[in-house]
Amino acid sequence: MRHRIKQTPFKAVEKTVEDKALERGSKLFRVSSYRNSRICPIHFVRLERTDDWHTLQCPLGHLVHRDYASVMNMMWKATLERWVKGV
Repeated sequence: MRHRIKQTPFKAVEKTVEDKALERGSKLFRVSSYRNSRICPIHFVRLERTDDWHTLQCPLGHLVHRDYASVMNMMWKATLERWVKGV
């Protein structure tokens, strides 16, 4: 099963998901994943490195997991509020 999944071209998967979403009336937003884990999704300031490469520190005092920050920042970019937040 794993081997079959790896053989599937990513563009074909994207196209299938896009077709199904349009079929059901959903809107699609294309968001770049480039450098999304470097900004705090709560305070919108640049995160600093820690000893653990999975965890980054906000200058305002809390720790943020790199994957969480990336997903939340991509979500912000897909909303209308991104213009207010400046993401």
